[in-house]
Order: sequence, then structure tokens, then C-alpha cells
Amino acid sequence: MSLKLHYEILGRGEPLIILHGLFGSSANWRSIAAGLANPEHPQHGRWQVVLPDLRNHGASPHSPTHHYTDMVGDVLGLMDTLKLERAHILGHSLGGKAAMLLASRAAERVQSLTVVDIAPRAYAPLHHEFFAAMNALPLHGLRSRMEASAWMSRRLPNPEVRDFLLTNLVRERSGQLHWRINLPTLEMAYDDLNAMPFLDRLYAGPALFIRGGHSDYVRDADLGLIRESFPQACVISLPLAHHWPHIETPDAFLKALRSFLHTQREHLPCEI
Repeated sequence: MSLKLHYEILGRGEPLIILHGLFGSSANWRSIAAGLANPEHPQHGRWQVVLPDLRNHGASPHSPTHHYTDMVGDVLGLMDTLKLERAHILGHSLGGKAAMLLASRAAERVQSLTVVDIAPRAYAPLHHEFFAAMNALPLHGLRSRMEASAWMSRRLPNPEVRDFLLTNLVRERSGQLHWRINLPTLEMAYDDLNAMPFLDRLYAGPALFIRGGHSDYVRDADLGLIRESFPQACVISLPLAHHWPHIETPDAFLKALRSFLHTQREHLPCEI
């Protein structure tokens, strides 16, 4: 059964739905959404950007399941609620895999597909230490995110990683801190999320894969896999970015995305 996702809408124009990654939320994409909703150059078009929180993330409902088919059903339900017959779909990382499955199963609802720094393949588990650090955090004894960050630094020395995870730490009305994401369900589903869901059919529509030049999530060896399931795909590398090109190199990211959305890849450089 699909869930009614929490979402925000910015701008007016052609609908674009952005699906965030694991441990993320719609807030991660607000600056990109603002750039698309109010472009500096009107010839690039204006977009109605829909930013949902995926199930078990952000302000969306929790559920005991978190499969890719669940996420696809949730997004299609959101499109029905918003009366969107078709939309441009963009997904990053976990959201990118969900976007690929959506395009495969409901191509008639997808105007175009953009996938950010993820390939259509299985991945080794890379986040067990994140789950361990978050589960071990003594929430009842903490007064602030700063204290939480200091405590988590014992397990996670990278401050940027801690800051990202701690966006999920919120305060209840009672003053008690708690994790807003559904940690138990996400950890239980983690092995399945690392796998690649079976794609029912090719998506022959316009597709753009944006990868970080310093990221190993989309390798040269993955380009053939991309072409097999997305024969019209282009791949663009942003040389200064890692796994979060929309945050690390937002100007270059927006330039590539706007060009794709405006021209549907006709004038894009394409590595494939």
C-alpha cells in the first residue's frame, strides 16, 4: 500500500519530481529546486519542482517496509494526488535507483529521467558504520546536535558525514532528541537497498546520468549497463564533484540539468 508522502512544491511550469538519497530529505534539494523554479535565464524554462520525503525519511510516514517497489508506488500515488499525468523524474543515489525502477515500470508517466551518481547495479555495503553510530548515540543524555556530533566523532571522524546524518536528529516538544528517520526499518532493508531492483523493460525516453568525477559510484565499467537499460542515456561527469555533485558543484550541476531539461539532450556532450 502506498503512503501519502510529505512534499514541498517550488515554482510553476513543467513538473519535476526529485527523489533524495538514503538518510536524506527534501531539504537537501531546496537550493537546486530554487534555481530551477526561478532560473536566471528564462530561455531555460521554468519548472514546478516537487520535493517529496521518501517513506521512512523526513516528515513522511514510517512504514515497516522499505522496498524499491514501495517507493515507486509512493511516487506514483503522489503524482495521482497532484494530478500529474507525466513528470520529469530525478533521483540521487537511493532515489536514483527508485527513479530507474519507476521509469522501467511506468514509462508512460516519465517525461525524462535524470539519475545522479548511481548505476543500475548492486553495491557493496558502505553504511554499516553509519547505522552503528546512529544506533549507539545516547539520545537521552544529549542536549544539542553539537554534543551529538562530538559523541559520534569517535566512530565517524568526517565532520561532513556527521553533519549530514545529524540533519535527521530533531527535538520533540518535550525537549527530547530523537531520530526522525526510521532507523530500524532502513537497517533491516539495507541489504535489499544495496541490490539493484529488476528492471521490467527498457526505458527508451531521454535520460541523463550525472556522475561525480571523484566518485566511484558510476565507473567506466558501468556505462555499458546504463546503455543496456537506458538506450537514449547520456552520461556527464562533473570533474570536481564526489557523490553529492548537486551540493559540491551546484553551478555545474544546474547548468547540465537545465540544458538536459530544456533540450532533452540534443546539444549535450555525451560520454556514451
